Amino acid sequence: MKDLLEELKLAADLAEVHEMPEEGMLYIRAIGEIRKLRDALADANGMCRSAYHIAERDGSGTAWDTFRARLMESLKRQHAVMYPKVTPNVQAHLTDKSAAFGRSGGA
Repeated sequence: MKDLLEELKLAADLAEVHEMPEEGMLYIRAIGEIRKLRDALADANGMCRSAYHIAERDGSGTAWDTFRARLMESLKRQHAVMYPKVTPNVQAHLTDKSAAFGRSGGA
């Protein structure tokens, strides 16, 4: 079975061939979001492994300043993935699309 990213890239290429640029861009955006999610998950997993090893040692020998800094960076990356900033142009587009489907507000 192919990786989802490979399948989405193929779908984006097909959309380009069939002159469907909006669909192609949607696939490209999905690829980017999946990559960000995978990176955030890998980062969080690394932090969980570090925390487990610290717990196994009861904190002994831990460079707490380094651990705190890594933890803060991991949390910032996760926050950025979980709560992305929506630009005014994207919000207007989402609002237009929602109105077309009878929804109010954003996505």
